[in-house]
Amino acid sequence: MVITDNADRDDYEVTRIIAQGRENQEAAVAIRELIGRGDVSIEVRQPSGVVDVTIVVGEDLPAGQG
Repeated sequence: MVITDNADRDDYEVTRIIAQGRENQEAAVAIRELIGRGDVSIEVRQPSGVVDVTIVVGEDLPAGQG
């Protein structure tokens, strides 16, 4: 399933790739390798029960790339 939504703000300098739980860390790293940029982190306190990985597009990913 793919869900799109707006981030909580629109001034992220660096793209964030967030694994929703430790079991999704490998997928988040693979996405990082695929797009060639971004910081990977893991949400362990309150992971989303809806998606495996969250991507917050930052200013480091120019429009039309990715």
